[in-house]
Amino acid sequence: MRPPNIHSIIGNRFMEYLVISLFVISICSLPTFTNGQSDKTDFSGSWVLNEEKSDLKMTIQQKGNDMTLEKVRTNRSGETYNSTEKLTLDGKECDNTINNRVRKSTANWSEDGKNLTISTVMVFERDGQSMEIKTVEIYKISDTGDNLLIALTSSSPRGEMKQSFVYDKE
Repeated sequence: MRPPNIHSIIGNRFMEYLVISLFVISICSLPTFTNGQSDKTDFSGSWVLNEEKSDLKMTIQQKGNDMTLEKVRTNRSGETYNSTEKLTLDGKECDNTINNRVRKSTANWSEDGKNLTISTVMVFERDGQSMEIKTVEIYKISDTGDNLLIALTSSSPRGEMKQSFVYDKE
């Protein structure tokens, strides 16, 4: 019987190392989900505004069935203001007060769990009249995972407006 040569030992060790490495990489590459949300997209992260494509900055914290949205906006006169909204991701209505106005919002997942639709109604008084603004925001992560895409439609007595926001993951 002939003893194994050094090339066959190195080749076998290399193959073992390669197989183990590929296994570890594949396990580490799997998405991590908790709290029964395994089939839902996790929007958590710091998202840096892509100024060429949008005009809003936002940080999202998502844990289980809860989502917090921290937004920084600049109004028409150039003033910057912050707002924080807390939502549940189960379709239940949530009330948030922003700029002394109550926003009633619900968040619902698409059937495949990849998109989140946030529907909001805000009623306020202007010149002695009550006005209602409705918004629908659809949140989606790009196929590459590098961008948060938000399609926003708002309607009020002044008409309908559509906007798109694109954020780059920090």
